[in-house]
Amino acid sequence: MANLVPKKRIDKYQLNENLKKISDISPKERELLNKSFSKDLSGGLTEYKLRERVKKLANDKKDDIDQWELEKVKKKILENFGK
Repeated sequence: MANLVPKKRIDKYQLNENLKKISDISPKERELLNKSFSKDLSGGLTEYKLRERVKKLANDKKDDIDQWELEKVKKKILENFGK
């Protein structure tokens, strides 16, 4: 039988509130992250999409966000998924 438990999702407001709680992220970086996640937020951000987006951002050399900051973002947002 298929798993009928819906996947937890977070919305744009929840994402932004979580990003505000990470003191190492500047307003400019928070704006960049909100923009990066905007496509994934349509219908809510799933844990899978979060991990996928963080991985893509880590490999993107054009942005100003380093790997350490991305790991903090991932860890903070994963708290919403009970991780």
